[in-house]
Amino acid sequence: MKYIVFIVCILFFTTTSYARDYWGAIAVNETTGVVGNSRDLKDERSASREALRACKNNSNNDKYKLGNCIIVVTFYNSCGGAAWSFKTKTARAAQSNISYQEAGSSALARCKSMEQDSACKLVAQFCTKWETIESTTTTTWW
Repeated sequence: MKYIVFIVCILFFTTTSYARDYWGAIAVNETTGVVGNSRDLKDERSASREALRACKNNSNNDKYKLGNCIIVVTFYNSCGGAAWSFKTKTARAAQSNISYQEAGSSALARCKSMEQDSACKLVAQFCTKWETIESTTTTTWW
């Protein structure tokens, strides 16, 4: 006797999708701590380029005009922050999916602990925008 067994699995799951990604980036001048940033751009590359351009422009206005701008963090649909150590001339950055405040405080805490500099200064802190598509339920059969 032949038995035909059909197994049908139904999987329901909920996801949150983004209508599009909004990228941000923070660049810091390695010598002076001058900052450039970008937000709400279509991709990581565009955000990085704009942050570097802004940093270089801001550095040209700096009386020292020294150093190179480097990207310290890129992020999308979230928040970012960067802190600068005047002692070691180093930037530390953080990204947060939780809040504007957390991005800044995390960057400052990283700088203080990694650079052993209690005088680290928060030099950038902002969020990109994000648009969510309401949670959707997907049914998968197999």
